[in-house]
Amino acid sequence: MGKIRTWRKLGCIFLAAACLCSVISLSGGAKEAKEDGTQTGVALSEKLLTETGAALCAETDALELYLSTQDMTFFVKNKANGYLWHSNPPERADDEYSRGIQKMEMSAWLNINYTRKSTGIEDKVNSYTGSAMDENYKLYDIENGFRIDFRFEDIALTVPMEVQLAGDSLTVRVLTGEMVQDDPDIFVETISVLQYFGAGKMGEEGYLFVPDGCGALIHFDNGKSSAQEYSMPVYGQEPTTYPEQSDLDLDSRKLSLPVFGIKKAGNACLTILEEGAELAEIKEQLSEFENADG
Repeated sequence: MGKIRTWRKLGCIFLAAACLCSVISLSGGAKEAKEDGTQTGVALSEKLLTETGAALCAETDALELYLSTQDMTFFVKNKANGYLWHSNPPERADDEYSRGIQKMEMSAWLNINYTRKSTGIEDKVNSYTGSAMDENYKLYDIENGFRIDFRFEDIALTVPMEVQLAGDSLTVRVLTGEMVQDDPDIFVETISVLQYFGAGKMGEEGYLFVPDGCGALIHFDNGKSSAQEYSMPVYGQEPTTYPEQSDLDLDSRKLSLPVFGIKKAGNACLTILEEGAELAEIKEQLSEFENADG
């Protein structure tokens, strides 16, 4: 058995029944000035940003939003210290230990679970392999950001998504009310949004915040590589989804606040679910990739 490459990811899964809106507030310390007047930090030069093929889509006093259609990723730059928050792990292509669908999902913004009504068979598709990789999408400029309509030909589904800046925050919306479903046999169960945004690696200093009880922290490098994933419904489980469970069972599994966050390298982001929170589930997962050939 070869090495294991691990990622800590934190994201949200929604029942596909309402507009899904998350506001991500980004913060970080300012650059420290050296005695000679220069500044330390991790800021990339404008030339380097241009060479990556990323285009500046929007800007506020605090943030800059860049989009790259070469690999269909975006990142947000904190102007105070140059720190970059990536939609997908920038090192994912060089990860020699990841395999198959898990590696493809590391490049996706959306992961969709669906059922074929005629057979009852459940399956899933992601926005990278199911749409972006074949350039099967439409991209639009909108105020303070962009909109992308992903077209999933295999299930005849179009899903629109908006990404915008507002002050020191990033707003992400999945417009389920504008989804187009041309195949009546497909029933969309859940949509996972930006599962790898700001994902941290094992060995990296940082932690995830989840609103469990009075709040809980999950450190990246806590030595619990075999721990089960954390998954909890916001405001409790939907009773009609699991009618066989008692009210006591349902009440014992709930989060009282629609928030979660991540901190790493002295920078932090806090996500607030503004729409669709009552249908959401917050999930933290340790992704492990084993190389069985080694």
